Amino acid sequence: MTQDDDDYVEWSRHAMVAATVASSGGSKKKYKPEDFIGKPPWKKREDDRKRKEAAANAEISKLKEIAARKGIDVTF
Repeated sequence: MTQDDDDYVEWSRHAMVAATVASSGGSKKKYKPEDFIGKPPWKKREDDRKRKEAAANAEISKLKEIAARKGIDVTF
């Protein structure tokens, strides 16, 4: 775990208390710790990785399409 991960775990405890207090104050909305401190760092890294993979796959698809139009058989 990185330092950011450790900090998030520590702050999530405080956010849990804040979410509990805010949700019990007669509000109809049920708060979650993420409402106060955002997504966990490991989720952000995973989202970034998935976004980069999707962009790379889209680029490969474009290249395959161009090659198919020119009659070239391509495998990646």
